[in-house]
Amino acid sequence: AIWFPIMIKGSVSNMPTDFNIVGKSVTVGDKSYTWNSHLLQDGQGSVRLVVCNQWATDDEKADNNTITEAIPVKQGDKITFNFYVTADAPAPAKTATPVAIAPSTSYNAYLGFQTDDWLFRDPWNNSDTGLKSKDYDYLKQVAWNHDGKTNPVNVTSITDAKMEKNGVKYNLSIKGLDVKKVSSASTKFNMLFITTDIPLSMKGVQVKNAVLKIDGKKIKE
Repeated sequence: AIWFPIMIKGSVSNMPTDFNIVGKSVTVGDKSYTWNSHLLQDGQGSVRLVVCNQWATDDEKADNNTITEAIPVKQGDKITFNFYVTADAPAPAKTATPVAIAPSTSYNAYLGFQTDDWLFRDPWNNSDTGLKSKDYDYLKQVAWNHDGKTNPVNVTSITDAKMEKNGVKYNLSIKGLDVKKVSSASTKFNMLFITTDIPLSMKGVQVKNAVLKIDGKKIKE
């Protein structure tokens, strides 16, 4: 986990200039760990004092992952964060340099979903060959995770899209999937979405006249 013990109220996008908060120690159960992190600003602009584990970003690790060993936590453990306030300002927030992305002549799109009983088609793999999974064939199957095992489910057809022109209608579909037959406990979608590999840095991207159909019935437009 990544713990965020303190969020400064009203501090979004505003690093303090006249005080800093510095970590001293973290105690879990009967063991204490030295913790000398300071306030930082995350990618969303929130100002926090944090404890990061090995899944933190490189910048977070360099600045704040001062506890390098894994901290075991058992049920019932009390977790205590000790910190103090200083009169100096925190170090300026680091801003990552955006990675340049060359424009492409085409972009891909696929239809994904996930039900509350873990029938799904949702991971994305940005490889040259497109969608990949070691558990099932993305081109003709979806998956159902049951009893801790991923089970491939054959469908009649799956249509993804290669978008090469503006102003063109593209269709994404999964046909021949009987949700109730495969997963009788499924009652709703946790997620139902379109994923593309259009970079977030691209300006002026719009989606127009979208229509959602389920079993041939128009649900939303």
